[in-house]
Amino acid sequence: MIPRIIHQTWKKQDLPERYQRWAQTFRRRLPNWEYRLWDDADCLQFVHENFPQDLRTYQGLSNPAQKSDLFRYMVLFVHGGLYADIDCECKRPLDFISDNDEFIAAVELQTTDPKIMELYPTDLHEIYCQWAFLARPEHPVLAGVIEQIRQTGHQKWSDNPILDVVKRTGPHVFTKILKQFLAKGSPIKILPASFFGCCDGRNMFRFALSFFFPTLFRKVYIRHHFEGSWIDKKVKREMFRRNLAFSAKRKKVIPRREDLPTYSRAPRCSSNHFARCDSFPLGIGSGAGSIFDVPK
Repeated sequence: MIPRIIHQTWKKQDLPERYQRWAQTFRRRLPNWEYRLWDDADCLQFVHENFPQDLRTYQGLSNPAQKSDLFRYMVLFVHGGLYADIDCECKRPLDFISDNDEFIAAVELQTTDPKIMELYPTDLHEIYCQWAFLARPEHPVLAGVIEQIRQTGHQKWSDNPILDVVKRTGPHVFTKILKQFLAKGSPIKILPASFFGCCDGRNMFRFALSFFFPTLFRKVYIRHHFEGSWIDKKVKREMFRRNLAFSAKRKKVIPRREDLPTYSRAPRCSSNHFARCDSFPLGIGSGAGSIFDVPK
C-alpha cells in the first residue's frame, strides 16, 4: 500500500507566494494526506541519517536539480507516498489510487517523430514522468534508480545542461530502471500522459496543441508549471525565444482530419500485471523543465 504522504522540496521553508498557492492545492484536495516540505538542510540531514554511504555522491551533484532528483528517490524509498515538484498543482483528488498499488507513474512522452524528440530534447521514444510519482516504501524500482546514480551519476552525458541532468539523475535514468521492472511483469501502474498533463507525441500538431493547452478537454490530476528554478536565466531566455518561434511556426500548420485529437469521458485501461491507459491524448511537459534544446 502507498502511504498517504505528500513530499515536496524547496531551498528553505519560506516558499514564494506562487509555490505556496500550488502547495496548498495538495493540502486542500488531499485533506487526509500528511504533507511534508523538505528544505535543503532537511534533505542533507535525511541523506546523512538514512544513506550515509551516499552522502558524498549526493554532495558531489553540483546542480540542485540533480540533488532534488536523488532525494526524491531516497525519501520515497524510506517513507513512501507521493513526490511532486514544488511547481506542481493538484487539480483534483487522486481517485486512481487503489489499496493494492505499489508504484504509480505516468507516461511523460511517447513518440517516434524525430522532430519532437529534437525539441523535447530526448533520444528515447518513451519517457516516464518523475516530477510526480507514487511508491510504497522500499520499492525495488527506487533501489535500482539509486544504485544506477551511484554508478553513473558523476558522469557527464551531454554539453546541453538540461539534457545532462535528464540523463544523469532525471527522467532518463528513472525510465531505464522502470522499463526493466515492467519487462519482468512487476505490479506497476502506468497512467496515461494526460493524467499528469504531459505531451501527446503522436504527431507535431497534437504535440503543439497539448503543449500550449495542457488541460483542454482532459481530466488532469496533477499539472506541472515547469518553473525551472534551477535553469540559468540565459538558457531560459533562449528557451522562451524558441518557444515563440515554435508557436509562430505551428500557426501556419493546417492539420489533417486524422491528426485532430479525439476525446473520451473516461480513460480506457487494461491491466494484468500493470495498468496502461491510452485515452485523453492531450498533455504538456518535459521532465527537465523545457521542451527545447539549448545553445552550446
